[in-house]
Amino acid sequence: MVYRREPSVFVLYLALIGLAEAVTVFMDPSLGLFMHSLLFVSLLGLSALWRGFNPASNLFLGLSLAPLTRILSLSFPLSYFPRYAWYLVAGILMLVAALAVMYAGA
Repeated sequence: MVYRREPSVFVLYLALIGLAEAVTVFMDPSLGLFMHSLLFVSLLGLSALWRGFNPASNLFLGLSLAPLTRILSLSFPLSYFPRYAWYLVAGILMLVAALAVMYAGA
């Protein structure tokens, strides 16, 4: 029987994303942005390292969209746009990222 580590690694990353969200909301947004950036890079790296060897690489590539959402929401200078356009700008970028993940996973 082969032991697979994907579920435990996936749960660990979910917990780390939750921790980064808690830090962003309750402590310091800049520290939360840093934590989300580290998670984003590590998820992309993990997906790239497992690509071709493990089908779970697509799972981690898809999970990388969660930190990306927070990175975009905290780093955009949205004050230049009217409030109704904030969701449009962030939504377009997330749509492009989701399409890129779908293309890379196929």
